[in-house]
Amino acid sequence: MPKSPFIDDPRDVMRQQIALAVASPIEAIRAIHLRAAEHHAEIARASKLELNASFAKRPAPSS
Repeated sequence: MPKSPFIDDPRDVMRQQIALAVASPIEAIRAIHLRAAEHHAEIARASKLELNASFAKRPAPSS
């Protein structure tokens, strides 16, 4: 793409806004899922529940 004659290239501004719009909900959803997992773990600890042995041996999913 050729260099824009504008100091603040509108295409760059648009790209930044799109990137923020896409990334923001993903991070918010990730945070919600982490809080839910922590909440469920606390409930399990308070109830003195144990993890299934086969579940505990699974590797953590990579992001």
